[in-house]
Amino acid sequence: MLLNSLHKTFKRNTPKRSYSTLKKRKTNKNDVLFLTSGGIDSMVLLHHLVHQNSYNQITGLFFDYYQLGRQHEYKAAETNANNTSTNIEIMDMNQAGHTFYTMSKKHVPIPHRNLLFLSTAFSYASEAGISKVAIGLNLDDFNKDFYPTSTLEFVQSFEKMRAFLWKDIELLLPLERYSKQQVVKLGQSYRLDYSSTYSCM
Repeated sequence: MLLNSLHKTFKRNTPKRSYSTLKKRKTNKNDVLFLTSGGIDSMVLLHHLVHQNSYNQITGLFFDYYQLGRQHEYKAAETNANNTSTNIEIMDMNQAGHTFYTMSKKHVPIPHRNLLFLSTAFSYASEAGISKVAIGLNLDDFNKDFYPTSTLEFVQSFEKMRAFLWKDIELLLPLERYSKQQVVKLGQSYRLDYSSTYSCM
């Protein structure tokens, strides 16, 4: 009974959605999984992938990790997924995030979150038969020392692990040559409605 009670407490304000029953299948080289947060970068990334017209299936992976704005983030991610006829899946890390939050009291409770998110995304892609994982890091992100898992050094280090563990799955950085200002302009060229995005920072 206590465990059930705690579970309900941890799950408050968690986005409601049925979870995937996707079974492992043969890898499709034309499918891509991308990290989605409902923010500007990930929504521009989504529209960029759609406009490339190179993929049979585009799936956004949304992480619920007890972050402060998760309800608004998911609504933005879901709205843009619906607008582009793409898929979205929730990765439920709410209880883990709650545990970190009780220690840090930060609105982004899990430190070095991109390490966790990318590793989980690659594991998901491996099981789902998806051959590419994309993240919306831009040129300005590479210089943010206060976010170590957004830097170029982190990406290079992660690439070594990826080559060892998931050699058949490619890491895509479609926005890596764009500054934040250029990312915004790119989204405008795709007619992205920025009122449909949400950023808590």
